This record gives sequence, structure tokens and C-alpha cells, in this order.
Amino acid sequence: MAHCHRRGFCRGPACSLSGALDHPGRTPWLSALGRRGSPAGLRCYDCLQEARSDIIGIGVCSRCGLATCENHARVRQVMVTRQVGVGAASGRVPARRVVCHTCDLAETAH
Repeated sequence: MAHCHRRGFCRGPACSLSGALDHPGRTPWLSALGRRGSPAGLRCYDCLQEARSDIIGIGVCSRCGLATCENHARVRQVMVTRQVGVGAASGRVPARRVVCHTCDLAETAH
């Protein structure tokens, strides 16, 4: 198997594998998006594993990077902090973060 020296950033003629969906440097969500990165080609990874390829993905997991659908996605709130002097300050409004069902289970398991 050929390996790309650019690790997922291949877009130009420097790599002969730049258009391949099974490119060794591509991240899983890029493969889920399709050849041109079109959201229309976004398919839920968990649904594909269950042989249900007709389910459209709504987002990308912020932890593992796989596409996820409405049934498998979990939207969590997270406080955004920023460095202020020697401490940290958090905003008043929480941000949203999408995670897949598997990563959500891993994050919340005790």
C-alpha cells in the first residue's frame, strides 16, 4: 500500500493518490463526505455499520471525526474558557459540541 508524505493534506499534483477515497492520509470523516467534500454525501458511520446506508448525517463527531446522524448524535453544551492574565475566564453562554453515540458513552462512563 502506498503512503502519502503529506498526511491528509493532499490536494495538488504532488500526490498521485490525492483523489482516492481510500487515500492512506485521509481522515474518516473526509471519506464519509465523499470525493469533493460535499455535505450531500455525508452518511452516518454507525448507520453504515448497521447496513442502513440511506440515513443522512447531520454533523461530525468532535472527538473521533466520524459522520453521525440525528439518531446517533448527541449535542452537548460546553463552557468556553479563555486565558485572562494568570487565570481563566468562561463565557456566559455555553457552546454546542456534537459527539457520536459511541464517544458520548466513552466520555460519560464511570
